[in-house]
Amino acid sequence: MASTSSRSESLQGVFARLKQMLQQQAPRFSVAEPGPVTLRSWRGELRGARIPVAWVEITKTYVSYHVMSAAMPQVRGALSKPLAARLQGRTCFNFTARGFIRA
Repeated sequence: MASTSSRSESLQGVFARLKQMLQQQAPRFSVAEPGPVTLRSWRGELRGARIPVAWVEITKTYVSYHVMSAAMPQVRGALSKPLAARLQGRTCFNFTARGFIRA
């Protein structure tokens, strides 16, 4: 079993890669910090300036990557089997090791 320190370092690597993936979208969206790194999209003037569309946060045992579009049937049908296996609920993917994240 991995030590708490090495597990934490592994999760930090996963978090950093997922955060980088969100930040690559920043020109079209806004990426908010601190707290969970959150990608926000324009919502329109009537309901507020921005809504969260994706975010990543580190927990005690895994890194959560929430993607709201994953709830759409077209997106869900396009997921690879390894990625679909990481889906928890409708929009949350859980990762514990960086090897599962491809560029």
